[in-house]
Amino acid sequence: KAMFHILLFLGGLLLVVLLGVYFFQHRLIFFPTVLPQEHVFDFGNDVEEVFLTADDGAVIHALYFKAAAPRGAVLYFHGNAGDLSGWGHIASQFLDHDHSVLMPDYRGFGKSRGKLSEAALHADARLMLGHLHREYPLDEIVVHGRSIGTGIAVPLAEGLPLKALVLETPFTRLAHVARVHYPWLPADRLLHYRFLSDEAIGRVRAPVWIIHGTADEVIPFELGRRLAEMTERTVAFIPVQGGGHNDLEGHPG
Repeated sequence: KAMFHILLFLGGLLLVVLLGVYFFQHRLIFFPTVLPQEHVFDFGNDVEEVFLTADDGAVIHALYFKAAAPRGAVLYFHGNAGDLSGWGHIASQFLDHDHSVLMPDYRGFGKSRGKLSEAALHADARLMLGHLHREYPLDEIVVHGRSIGTGIAVPLAEGLPLKALVLETPFTRLAHVARVHYPWLPADRLLHYRFLSDEAIGRVRAPVWIIHGTADEVIPFELGRRLAEMTERTVAFIPVQGGGHNDLEGHPG
């Protein structure tokens, strides 16, 4: 009888944990910081603030860095934490190579507002690409995803004649990352943020570059390598020896 009560308690505890993960999983995946609307950005480069209204009324904020004599443009999807006040410095890497940069914040990040969902993130990405496409033809646009941003970049690139798709520290699908960190969870059944890059990558027409640190502690190197093997469009899979998840800029390669 005591054993029955112990098992009943453990079963109930597990059920509570599973329900918590199901309904609050966004708090395990996204770590946004919020900016006041009056925040002024200062990166040492001229930057334009862009506010686009989604179909559901959400307002998505982005920074647009314009190169002096652009050879193309980069649509950059950042990682799962922070906001553009921290991510915006990355634009200088592209500006130095004569590419303008449009960098959006996800819903609930920075100055962006709206209800977060995977479907909304994909719709917002298409909205941003459409905005950039007004100024640049698709074959002059590079879509660049980093970490969670790769799960947005890959489906966006499906079937489009882009200049390139660049994936930095990508994964095959989010459930595969969840298995690494929470092996006891039935991630395939619980996740409603799926980010199925492994299903979308085969339909990408643009040249693909994949960059991954061999010592990545967040998204295992193996997931990036496996994604590279899933498409014939991969131009290069670039392993950064000893590179982690957030320090690749510090490695010469």
